[in-house]
Amino acid sequence: MQFKVHMLAFGEPERVRMVTIPDKEVSPIESELLDQIFYYGQNDFAVGPEKNTTCSVSAGDVIELGVVGQGGKYIMVRMAGFGEITPEEFAEHRAMDRQDRTFNRFVF
Repeated sequence: MQFKVHMLAFGEPERVRMVTIPDKEVSPIESELLDQIFYYGQNDFAVGPEKNTTCSVSAGDVIELGVVGQGGKYIMVRMAGFGEITPEEFAEHRAMDRQDRTFNRFVF
């Protein structure tokens, strides 16, 4: 199964990485699923075609779970853990200069 990650920590706003998790390993528990997306989003552990096509998932990147606006949500990869952000906060974070995103309040 693939999950969309907006690569905003070190990439440009248009850069999206599809993180592949082996179907038999996908957790139904959201907190575990987020850990899996982060783990398989690391180039050292990636299993899909995205391996080494971009930098690894990092704090400041945004995971898109489901379809936003149809029950889906944006999840910020924080310095420690994860946190849901609104579509408006996602737009604000995405519009910032890449270097300024590192210090955005959503990342801490």
